[in-house]
Amino acid sequence: MKSQRSPIVDWTFAAAPEPDEPAWLVGGADSDRPGGHTRRWLEIQVACAVVVAAAWILVAALPCLQSWQTRQAVEDVIARQEQARLARDWGAFRETLEEPTSDWANQQVQRMSSGWQAAAFGLPGARLAGTAGQVNQFQALTPASAVAEVIRTYILADGTQAEFAMPQYYTFEDGGWHQVPAPRGAAGDLEALHGARVDVHYNPSDAAVAASVAEDLEAVLARACADWNCPAGLRVAVIFGRPDPIPSDGIQVAGQPPNCRPWPMLAGGPYPVPGLIVTLPTREWGGYPADQETMRAVQRVVAFQALANVAARMSGEAPGILVPIRPASYVRSACELARLSSEAPAP
Repeated sequence: MKSQRSPIVDWTFAAAPEPDEPAWLVGGADSDRPGGHTRRWLEIQVACAVVVAAAWILVAALPCLQSWQTRQAVEDVIARQEQARLARDWGAFRETLEEPTSDWANQQVQRMSSGWQAAAFGLPGARLAGTAGQVNQFQALTPASAVAEVIRTYILADGTQAEFAMPQYYTFEDGGWHQVPAPRGAAGDLEALHGARVDVHYNPSDAAVAASVAEDLEAVLARACADWNCPAGLRVAVIFGRPDPIPSDGIQVAGQPPNCRPWPMLAGGPYPVPGLIVTLPTREWGGYPADQETMRAVQRVVAFQALANVAARMSGEAPGILVPIRPASYVRSACELARLSSEAPAP
């Protein structure tokens, strides 16, 4: 005769149920309880959701991490470049370039050892200050290429400071990052601004500088031509291109008019200005003014060159590409700028 197991044996390991209480409330597996399967399934779903969320965050953060690592590596190269520039160790500087002995490398050394960038904006006689350039903006173009905008401070010929930013391109190859030439812009991508007397031709990346120059020059010409009785069809063109001046360390120009502090910078320009055309460098070729004071200095130079051209034309002179503008025209335009309160009196 088979013995039957009494429920009393199981209750020796747990509290015995009350007469009207179900046994599953006291012990037994979750699966024996009403809703046990549902709760376990919810726990599994929550765990899966946490894992998926963590994986998504990791995937989303990976590009940011890679971009940060790229920026750190490129900034290390820029720091070495600036240290070499300040020490005038051009051998060490060349080591950071893609082709250390190329013509482009020679060009970079020449520019970094002079005030070329300021001169390209019509401010000759400038020199780089004795401070390291700082990265202003950075963009990783691909996992192996990037562009950084470096701001450097210049001391202008009149002793004031100016800050210009320069886009610099870098690629990763042969186990390290090196600076490479800027890509050339596509042909035929110029845009234009047309005012009453000013036409500005520029690349899309130069839009902000172009608009600022156009607005300021339009106002200056309007007031000057009201006094000079300019012909109705007289116009001045500002073209963003690739000027390549020869920087000069010191400028001595006679005939400086009163109350015109930037006269040595302007009248001693290293290259003649074509008739009724002012040339400024594109962003990729010569950078751009990095603050309002520098932008104002560029506006003064553009206005001065334009007024000098107009004054020469109104005086019967004919400045051309190979003929520098005569000092008399500069005196007239300098006086006009002073009258327009574009120049502060000399201290």
